[in-house]
Amino acid sequence: MTTPAIQSPEGWVAACLERPSCRATLLDGDANQLTMGAVGSPAHGVSALVTTYAMFDRRDPARDAQTILKVLKRQRAGRGVTWLKDKTVQEQADRIAAKRIHPEVALESALSRMSSWHNRPVNGLYIVTNDLGSIEFPAELLNAARLSVAIGVTHVKLPGSPWGVYIVLVTMVRGAVNQAAHRSVQRG
Repeated sequence: MTTPAIQSPEGWVAACLERPSCRATLLDGDANQLTMGAVGSPAHGVSALVTTYAMFDRRDPARDAQTILKVLKRQRAGRGVTWLKDKTVQEQADRIAAKRIHPEVALESALSRMSSWHNRPVNGLYIVTNDLGSIEFPAELLNAARLSVAIGVTHVKLPGSPWGVYIVLVTMVRGAVNQAAHRSVQRG
């Protein structure tokens, strides 16, 4: 934003807060970092380039998975979804960050283990995103009549990328899964 009449940084901030787009940038609740470059001259006023971003400073895969599940439920528009309490998918997501394996390798491992465990076909996908709340799921997940899912989430900085991203592993079993029977078999 450039305003010739403004001759000070304080005046620039005050004027910026009056503009919706600039105010949204400066007051972004998800941001915890602000970068600003400013130049000024008496003849031309103050000009600035401002951006905000959030540093990744937390790791709570269970909370992240619940966020994704809420988004999926909302997008399925009342068709429902069953949460599979299966640690396999999160274990594989953790391997992506810890051992730097490709998400596809982690997903294939999770699918193989879950298919053997549930004794039925298991499908899955991985999603790369910087915002867990804005994931757009494919039609296969949104349109299935009955669906049980397991979700794993990790955060990594991919080679060649300037920023970290979330990697989300989603595995799905069509139809209902009897988790009580599933757990009793696991103990035996």
